[in-house]
Amino acid sequence: MRINFYREFKNTVQNNAGKIAVYDGERSISFGDLNLLETKYASALFNVSKQAYDKPVGVFLPKCIESIAADLAIIHTGNIYMNLDVKYPVERLRNIFNVIQPVCIITNQKYAGIFNEVDSNMPLLIVDADLDKTDNSVLSILEDRLLKRIDTDLLCIINTSGSTGTPKGVALVHRGF
Repeated sequence: MRINFYREFKNTVQNNAGKIAVYDGERSISFGDLNLLETKYASALFNVSKQAYDKPVGVFLPKCIESIAADLAIIHTGNIYMNLDVKYPVERLRNIFNVIQPVCIITNQKYAGIFNEVDSNMPLLIVDADLDKTDNSVLSILEDRLLKRIDTDLLCIINTSGSTGTPKGVALVHRGF
């Protein structure tokens, strides 16, 4: 029985590895290649986020293949993804961080500099930097974490504007997806 979103993804990869998973403008990626990319991100995230578990991790990327891979990597590490719009002003990002307190941000070199203004102590995973190859020793730890994730565990946080102007996070669980 598949009881979390990542298990559903892995089943899809197994049955459709060569099929296109995501179109990104002129680019596309197959399920098999998306799986390889997210696994590389997941092993790097595990090390960058100091092995955080069941914690929010922000994704500060435009809508692209890399943002999908980042979301999957966060799920793979047993954490909760939170997509952040790259058009958000610095003050809004600060407010979100004060409320949600993410343990890490996944971004690229183009957007990494903004975090010096938002929170200079925030650990960053820069996806277009030369990431190390997948750390296979981490994968068994991540597999053990996934065995613990169930359909009522948090999967993602969506930030709303909040009627008072203070951002609020709406939490969604695996079952909803």
